[in-house]
Amino acid sequence: MLNVLVASLALMAAAGQPVAGKVAPLPPPYQGAYQPRGVDEIGIWQRDDEGERALTASNLVIRDEKLNAYVKKILCDTVGA
Repeated sequence: MLNVLVASLALMAAAGQPVAGKVAPLPPPYQGAYQPRGVDEIGIWQRDDEGERALTASNLVIRDEKLNAYVKKILCDTVGA
């Protein structure tokens, strides 16, 4: 059982190594904003945009800068950002 585990780990490690002389291609340069495809996806994005606009104009959003900075700091410290 241990031999199988060691062999599996060695195989996974070898699979992660790039082939000699082959380098992964760079991602394409930024070409603009993402464009949704299909009617369903377009509808989802439109509903999300409407929700963002409603939230921006909402009276329920707390706009206290000190409180927002504190909450942002706690969140960033918690998730490591």
